[in-house]
Amino acid sequence: MTILGQHGVDEVRQLMRTAEFRMERAQALINRLPFSKENVALVKEWDDFVEVRWKAAHDTVLSTLVSLRLENPGAAEAFIPAEKEFQTISKALNAKAGFVAPTDLSGLISRLEAASGITLDESNHPVPSDFDPDLKAFQKADSAIRTGEGAAKELATGSVLSRVPWWAWGIGGLAAAGVGYSVVKTGRQVSAKAKRDTDYLNQTFTSKALSGYKG
Repeated sequence: MTILGQHGVDEVRQLMRTAEFRMERAQALINRLPFSKENVALVKEWDDFVEVRWKAAHDTVLSTLVSLRLENPGAAEAFIPAEKEFQTISKALNAKAGFVAPTDLSGLISRLEAASGITLDESNHPVPSDFDPDLKAFQKADSAIRTGEGAAKELATGSVLSRVPWWAWGIGGLAAAGVGYSVVKTGRQVSAKAKRDTDYLNQTFTSKALSGYKG
């Protein structure tokens, strides 16, 4: 289901793959049917289902799924709502929900099994992917939070600093020393300039304002 509570494009594809898988396996039952008038009629019903009922729904929905993908570039198929398409495929496979008719896919397969004496081989059945957008979003958020907490803890305990290589400490120390030296040097230069300015003011203005002033 998508976040909106509807079936997504991915679920429609899974349903279609499952149906096609069962149809392909059902061919083995048809090949083993003994010849009889009843079985000829059964095969005719099967062909009608596959070529008319299933093909019509399959082709229509597949075309719509392509359009939905083009309309939502970059979006995961699980996030693209396709409820109408899901119901179209479901109805093609089972005309009435909750009831299996003899002409539905499961009904036809049961009749083929009974007529051939073989059980449909459903080994290696395509396994649906369990993708829940809400759950995945929560898991990603939780992972990000845990990563942030871990980084903060490492900084607090100093474990990050313990992993800094020795040569980095040397470079950092040199940089710090260089900065410190620059600050001290600049401070001394400012102080010296201030003293020179003060001396100049004393000599220039004070001596002129107060005759006989020697400083």
